[in-house]
Amino acid sequence: MNCKFRNTAHPVSAKSVRIAGVPGIELFITLRTRTCSWKKETGGCTFCGVGGLDGDMPPLSFSEANLQVEGSIRDFKSQGGDVSAVTKVSFISMSDSLLNPMTIEERALRIAMETAVRAFPNVSCLSVESRADMLHSDYLNRLWDFMQNEFGNGVSGEVAVGVETASEYNRNLLGKGISDAVLVSASRVLSDTMWSMRGSLIYALFEHEPLARVLALKNGIDLMAGLGERMRTYTSILLLRGYVPEDMASSNLFRDFVEVPDEVVLRELREAALHAKRRKLHFEIDSTTADQEAVRATLGIMSPEYRAALDRYNQSLDPRELVLK
Repeated sequence: MNCKFRNTAHPVSAKSVRIAGVPGIELFITLRTRTCSWKKETGGCTFCGVGGLDGDMPPLSFSEANLQVEGSIRDFKSQGGDVSAVTKVSFISMSDSLLNPMTIEERALRIAMETAVRAFPNVSCLSVESRADMLHSDYLNRLWDFMQNEFGNGVSGEVAVGVETASEYNRNLLGKGISDAVLVSASRVLSDTMWSMRGSLIYALFEHEPLARVLALKNGIDLMAGLGERMRTYTSILLLRGYVPEDMASSNLFRDFVEVPDEVVLRELREAALHAKRRKLHFEIDSTTADQEAVRATLGIMSPEYRAALDRYNQSLDPRELVLK
């Protein structure tokens, strides 16, 4: 094991965010952990190119997690980032779940959270990424109690789960292994333990006709809104633009994939954002490119103008901002 490798997280990324009516920055800290267990057991999700990037490693330790988060904070500052503008920190990884002790020790996740809250005085939300089938009430309760004791009511907790698509059939086709029943169960566990739920969905990848793309977006919004109606806590969507990893470019899975012009995608996203407003669902769109860069994506690259439109929207949540300027 390369100790230096383990002490350095992946490059940080950030996007605009609006929490409780206040615009700010969401910082993504991608911890370097281990190969995704789902990838090892089944070959993984066919659309994902990142599950094996970190290799086989033991659980991330307390000291390694602390060094990685401190390095990510320095990385953010070196890029000119304003620590006072960060209102949300999202911990993600190339693995299966940061709520899995085989990925990161429990006390290591706690020090990661502590380090982030100390560095960013205006943080009001901490988000942790996990597969929906790897949520356990006892662990979530302990982590929630820790956050309450350390940070008080000023910092809320969120779990981000990969939903990918509202279509259970497509999820199975893509090797995700997450049924609708699993998502319902996950929403109940999170509600009972007072965690919010963010569903990550992918657009402009699986559906190739305009009407199908818009319908898929609306179905994803309806799925998350429906889950939210059963929860005591908050639900939201983070929408990610689909891309084709370099080593999958010749795969039959992507044989029909074509670049959709930015203007067309933004028009479809405006329609989706309006639908989310009608369903009273918090709807955000990812504007980061870290995953695309990590797998040397060949299609689905975001232009600067497109990313600027997404940033304006995420800061305001005004669908009218989803235009090229």
